[in-house]
This record gives sequence, structure tokens and C-alpha cells, in this order.
Amino acid sequence: CLLEKGEIAFLKHTTISDLLATREFSGIAPNQFELFCKDGTRRSLSDYESCNWGKVSSDTFVVSSAVPFDRREKFQRFLQKFADRYGRNGTGQFHDSQRKQEFDNFGNQIHPNQNHFDHTDNYLNNDPYTNRESDSYNQYQDRGSNRYKRQNYGYDQDQYNRNRYDDRYGNNQYSQDRYNDRYGQDPYNDPTDRNTHRQGSYQDQDRSGLFDQDRDSYYEYFSLFESSPRYGVRGNLLVTDSSVGIMPIPENLQTYQTFLADSHEVIMGVRRCPVERMTLCVTSDQEKDKCIKMKIALKAQLLKPELECYKGRSQIHCMQSIKAGTADVTVLDASDVYTAGLHFGLVPFISEVYNLEDADYYVVAVAKESDPDTELTYLRSKIPIKSWRFSLVLGG
Repeated sequence: CLLEKGEIAFLKHTTISDLLATREFSGIAPNQFELFCKDGTRRSLSDYESCNWGKVSSDTFVVSSAVPFDRREKFQRFLQKFADRYGRNGTGQFHDSQRKQEFDNFGNQIHPNQNHFDHTDNYLNNDPYTNRESDSYNQYQDRGSNRYKRQNYGYDQDQYNRNRYDDRYGNNQYSQDRYNDRYGQDPYNDPTDRNTHRQGSYQDQDRSGLFDQDRDSYYEYFSLFESSPRYGVRGNLLVTDSSVGIMPIPENLQTYQTFLADSHEVIMGVRRCPVERMTLCVTSDQEKDKCIKMKIALKAQLLKPELECYKGRSQIHCMQSIKAGTADVTVLDASDVYTAGLHFGLVPFISEVYNLEDADYYVVAVAKESDPDTELTYLRSKIPIKSWRFSLVLGG
């Protein structure tokens, strides 16, 4: 709005900076906007603490007043735990550096259910037949999860008590010693230990953010205080993007009056009126119907005083009703104001305003184009409409 035709806007102190951080307004410089203070001075956007128009309560979660307090506390703990984990400093916040690996080192796509490593490099989600605790019901009794392992010989031995990794000459093809000749010399003279951990391998990757150390399980990435562009083109989805956390509201402040505090007093001050009721006198059914709709609209906004609608038979009858105390106000034109003041002691106190600077209007004479005989000299014989003679006298 300010970039187009708007001149001033009353906003949250973070709104401008939040909008300028989006793609839509990325080319707009912050110095194009200034804060307008109550003393008429101007400040930079960062001086909102000394240049503001007051404080307003922040956005808040609401619940039905019928929900008991103990259940509200459970909701509070749940939402606070969620915000702690998926907030700006939570362990579950999404970082591109912590994105789950989609492809392995050979370019193969990793299946969603494929095994992973935890923060201690222990293999998780392994074959359930070789790495799990014994079930409560185990048909193999004490053999447990090892029922598929060889039982009659060692794990690295075959049925002939030979190392299953050795070839027919007794050399282990997976051992570093396979590069040594029969005299114990490495023909390549390479001191590298190929069986030990190397710097920069998979085990060195930081995966602490992927793992819930409290529950030994993985959870989905999510950023609570982030909206665009990750979750759509609009900002402030679910919660305000500029939020840094959430705070539980004490039980004694869980009403809209106590939560809004001073703001509630300001609202009620605008709506409060020492007059309990005002009766408006009208002269037609259409006016009364409109008056009743006006009454409903005012009551919906808690505006006082309460409006009552009274139908009189004529303008003179409304004047009599106001003098008698049956009605309080009515709307009259200039000629009827004269009558109301002269005969009933009524006084004007508020007036309509048109497209002129003052609360007046011009009296004009309108004739039909098809009547060429109408002239100022011969107005006496013309048929007048309404009380134009009196309006002309009042007009000058």
C-alpha cells in the first residue's frame, strides 16, 4: 500500500522488515521507509522502542472456556514442547545441511525404509532378525535373535574350521596383508592402513540434528516460525514468522479482559456512554426497518447508548413526541427546524455534511428541458414541487 498510493500505515514493528525479507519485496531498500512518531518526528525502522504509538497484546492461541484448566495445561505443555523442538533454536529445526541423504556414495537412491546410522555410528533399523531385543514370545527359546547364526562353528569359520575369508592358499583377501608377498614385503610400499577410519568419511558427517537422543528415534524436519517459501508463497502461516517462541499464559489471566488489560480499557472507553438509551423518531416503515438494522449493527459492536426506534405519524408528530419525552431525536430539513424551534422548543445539535466545506447546501431551480416557456418573470403561474418557496427564502 505504501509503495503505491498510501502515505501512512499503522503496523506491527516487525512487519516492514519481515516483508522486505521476502522475495516479492527483496529489491526494496529499508531506508525508503521511516517511523512516524507521535511528536511529529521521524526515526529509522530500528528505533521502534522510542518511536511507537503504544503496545498491543501479541497473537495468541485460544481455547473454549468450557475446557478445564488441567486440560489446558496439557495443551500448553504440548505446544511448548513442539515450539522448543521445532522453533528457531530447537533440535528439530530444518537446516539444509541436515537434510536426509537422498543418494548414497554410488549414486543409488536411498529407499525411505533403508537403514540409517545414529549419532554414535551404531546401525539402526537393521535386519530385525539379527539386531533386536528378544520378543516376549520366542519360539526358539534361548536362541533368541541369534537363531539364524551358525551354531556348530565360529562366525568366521566354515564347517572345516577354516577362515571363510581365506583363499585356498590361506591368504585373507580382505586383509591389508594381502598386498604383502610371501616374504612380508609390500611391493607398492604403501603405508596406508586401508582398514582403519579415514578423515572425511561418512562417519565424520554431523548428524546430531537428525537424532532425538532422549528417545533414540528419528523425527520429521519442520520449522514452526517459517512460512515462505518453504511452505507456500504467503507469510505468517499458522504463527507469525518473526516469533522466537511461545509463552504459557497463567491461569489467572486466561480471560479476554485480563489478557488484553489496558487495551481492553481503551476499547471499552470508546464504546462506553453515560446515556443508557436513545430513541430515534422516524415517519415511515422503510425508515423504521433501517433503524432496526442500525440498532443491531451498533449492538454487535457493543456501542452505547442502546438505540430504540419509534415511528411517528409525521414530522410534526415527532416534534411533539420529543417535547413530551417519548422520543429523543429526529432528523429534519431546514424548514422543519424552524417550526421545531419556534413551536416546540427543539434545538439543532448535529447536522449532515455534503460535498461542501460547511454543513450547508445550495438551493437550485431545476426545469424540464422540454418546457421552453419557463422564465423567471412568469414563475408565479408555475406548479411548485415541495416547499421550494421557503427553501428559496432561506437560501437568500
